[in-house]
Amino acid sequence: MVISRLSFALKAAIMSNYTDPNISVESIALELKMSSVYLGRVFKQSTSTSVADYILGLRMNYAKELLTTESSINDIAVKTGILNANYFYTKFKKLYGMTPIEFKKIN
Repeated sequence: MVISRLSFALKAAIMSNYTDPNISVESIALELKMSSVYLGRVFKQSTSTSVADYILGLRMNYAKELLTTESSINDIAVKTGILNANYFYTKFKKLYGMTPIEFKKIN
């Protein structure tokens, strides 16, 4: 019960801030006044994914939405909280099997 409430609080904090380039398990732990190690462990235990991977997944889903707009790829990367365009391209391609440009062309 405590784990699920904590995981819910962590997910809520992430949802509110996932586009912030400075979000991390440490910053969320400070916000929740808890240990970052404990939060990371509880989150992984309840979701089977790390906080970093969860944040990246949210960012990539948001990027897919933004790729249907007229925004440039670099602007989309920044809007999702990823300041390094090469990292954005690499992670997007690894996750979806195509580059953001290819995705944008078909949508």
